[in-house]
Amino acid sequence: MPDGNGGWRIHGKKTWATLCLGADIVAFNATITDENGQLPEDFTEHAAREAVFVLPMDSPGISIVETWDTMGMRATGTHTVVFDDVPAPADSYGGNFRNGLFGEFEWASMSFAAVYLGLAEKAYTETREILKKKSLGATMEGKDVALKGIGFVQYGLGRMLVDVETAARALETTGRILIEGRDAEWDPIARTGFIDVTKVTATETAIRVTDAALRLVGGSSFRRGHVLERLYRDARGGPFHPLTTDQAYDLLGRAELGLLGAP
Repeated sequence: MPDGNGGWRIHGKKTWATLCLGADIVAFNATITDENGQLPEDFTEHAAREAVFVLPMDSPGISIVETWDTMGMRATGTHTVVFDDVPAPADSYGGNFRNGLFGEFEWASMSFAAVYLGLAEKAYTETREILKKKSLGATMEGKDVALKGIGFVQYGLGRMLVDVETAARALETTGRILIEGRDAEWDPIARTGFIDVTKVTATETAIRVTDAALRLVGGSSFRRGHVLERLYRDARGGPFHPLTTDQAYDLLGRAELGLLGAP
């Protein structure tokens, strides 16, 4: 709420706050109330008051509650930041959230795509190197059967490589489209969805590739602490980053059906 001196007092929580334990600053969105602490009931006015702020993490009233307990992405330390009557001077204001940072959220797609492409590449490389050396020991087919000599293993590794190459080329091509200005041909309302194609491709690829990695390498990769076990878990976070995979599908589907902007 306004503090009467051109700044604000911040109350609330930011969840999730990735890497907050090691951060020097925290960026977050908050809705500005009136002087009495009341929020507007009108949607348009409420949206206009949704703002972005940036504050030092050592500001008085900021604390961290370690709530991050997840299947994957554990190393990100995406805990909860609590704001208890935190002073926010005028220069901490970063503009409107809905029409600013979030309205231009396409900036995140390329970053997320690159992270999950790197995850998929790591899973592929680790799988390939394991398959080069691993044998099954005594089996119905004989003694010390090398995995690399089995047809479905060769096929599976090749399919993993095609998936990784497809995601890499999608990311590179999207970058080239933006650099060359060919994105001007896109429907501007669906622009975020078209850019998110590369993020959807990379995150869905990471899921398929890590799934295939465990199947090809076998039960040893199912043990906690195995590099492929960790990558498998981390890959499952991909669909949840905005735009989420389902949001991207929905946005592009509505655009193609001529429904964007319809009442």
